[in-house]
Amino acid sequence: MNELLIKMNPDFDDPCKRSLTLPEEFFLLLIDKVSGKIPKSVVPLFYGFIGVGIAELLLIGKLTMEKQNGAFNIQNMNVKVIDFSPTQDEFLNYVLSKIAKRKTPTTISRNILYIGNNVYQKNLKRVNNTIAKSLMKKNILTVSETMKNLFGTRYSYNILDLESKNNIEMSCCKLISGLLNSSQQPEGLIRETILLLTLKQYTYVTSKPLISDFLERNYPINQHKQISDCIKILESTIKSPKLDDPIHKMLNLIMTGIRGAFDSD
Repeated sequence: MNELLIKMNPDFDDPCKRSLTLPEEFFLLLIDKVSGKIPKSVVPLFYGFIGVGIAELLLIGKLTMEKQNGAFNIQNMNVKVIDFSPTQDEFLNYVLSKIAKRKTPTTISRNILYIGNNVYQKNLKRVNNTIAKSLMKKNILTVSETMKNLFGTRYSYNILDLESKNNIEMSCCKLISGLLNSSQQPEGLIRETILLLTLKQYTYVTSKPLISDFLERNYPINQHKQISDCIKILESTIKSPKLDDPIHKMLNLIMTGIRGAFDSD
């Protein structure tokens, strides 16, 4: 399953060609172009970052999924590290190291909660700062302090390379176009599927659903309901695992894991 996923991932044969990781892409999707801020959420945004980070590590072959105690149950498959060598990304290395240090392998959702708990204990801003720093090194954004108080420092982000953000949104729109035309997930758009469905998980925990923000930026209002319905169908389809389709099965595991962390919070 991992081999097929890796081959479906753009530039899988040369990691240096991949300009952005899934956590970086998710981060850029969240930044408001005008205010430069990322939204506040009742469920921590770093659950999403950690979830898509695990997805990235699966896509590049650092992790795989294995049965629990030899018994197959798609809802209870464990994450296993198969390549301990570091990546070129600090946040992915952080996630990989935390999973590698666990004495007993466990599910995606439990790994998200475990890593998230470490974030709570050490530094709530660690995830945001680490990903932002990576994007700064790539000259995609700059960071500025907007407010300091007893609760910490608030940051805003100035996107220097709007093309990077626009390209991510256009890729997600390509997925939506395929859904509108066929009501099925277009082949090869695994990353876009993960990004869109992760956005959708934050529907009732932010002042405005993240998916609604995305639609407002990219579509006229008269198309919003139709597109929202298509995304719901996609989510429902992914929730019903096709065991003979390794791509579908892996997407099911990833999205079920992210959703499971939300529901356990």
